[in-house]
Amino acid sequence: MSDERYAWQSRTFTLWANNNYHGILKAVTGSGKSYAALDCIRKYRVIYPDSIIWVVCDYNELKQQWTDLLASSGLSDVPVYLYGRAGQLLSNAEHLPDFLVLDEVHHLEAEQWGKVADFGVKHLLGLSATPNTECKKIGKIIQRIGFDQAFIAPSTSHLVVFGMNEEERAAYLAKCNALASYSEKHPHSTYRNDFVYMQLVNRRKAVVDSFPKRWEIGLAIVKRNFGRRMMLFFSKQAEVRAFAALLDAEGIPYAIQMSSCKQIEQFKSGKKDLLLSINMVATGFSDPTVEVGVMFTYPYSPRDAIQKVGRILRPNGDKHADIYYLIADGTMEESISKRKNQLFPPNTVKMETDRDYHEA
Repeated sequence: MSDERYAWQSRTFTLWANNNYHGILKAVTGSGKSYAALDCIRKYRVIYPDSIIWVVCDYNELKQQWTDLLASSGLSDVPVYLYGRAGQLLSNAEHLPDFLVLDEVHHLEAEQWGKVADFGVKHLLGLSATPNTECKKIGKIIQRIGFDQAFIAPSTSHLVVFGMNEEERAAYLAKCNALASYSEKHPHSTYRNDFVYMQLVNRRKAVVDSFPKRWEIGLAIVKRNFGRRMMLFFSKQAEVRAFAALLDAEGIPYAIQMSSCKQIEQFKSGKKDLLLSINMVATGFSDPTVEVGVMFTYPYSPRDAIQKVGRILRPNGDKHADIYYLIADGTMEESISKRKNQLFPPNTVKMETDRDYHEA
């Protein structure tokens, strides 16, 4: 990205300063939030030349990206800390920093990370593609940037719908009925406040995730896009291993990134062009050479979907991105197609079926 700021990026500082140097920038992943924050840091330094500024983020990969960006911008004196470490330092600091940039600020919802905003740092700027709500600790959302204003690659969002057989449909309906029965008896239960409800939802999802047709379509997508840089997203490690076995049988090389197998460096270095991952790579990872994303299971939430899509939409020359969602017909996965404005860049959606992926 060039040093020239988009208008909304420069406007962020004015909105933030007018809100007493507090607030959240909500912008879709890949839109250039870090550059807007960088602009705020520079302008803040003009007003407060001796100020101490920290950047706080959530993963080592993102920490390195921030460190590199700050160094290349002449701001190598601005340290970057992970949330846990920042909390420790702030709790023992004789002199607090003047200004914190809190990246992926939605993590402040977690109690152990939310403490970072409790130590009395005077000025705070939060960044996130997906804050659930305005954060009392940081302030209101000062600016919202959607796909229409984002700095993203042209893309096509493929919604690939496949059918269930009678046995699969019966298994799915049984889980739906169990959830409906429980909800009738406990009308105020939600995924967030009721463990039993959460378990029933997860069991229904596990049935849908297990449909073999999903793996057949996924393999056809990989073959169709072979030679392009791809990220494949799964919900569970068992799913990663199952699909990896199919790739092994086809002789297709890949790297895996999950807690029990960490090979992301093979992907980042370009030794492998296919990465199989679970949600741990959905945030804090930036590689503009990635052209294809495959969502093997429906996102848990719009936040989950937007974070994953952001890995694929980062611009790179004349790149065109392709994002595939595999959707079981007649299930809760269909709801994804009704949230186009939240999940997909405008005018990119292409409805398809499993017939479009029959191998020649």
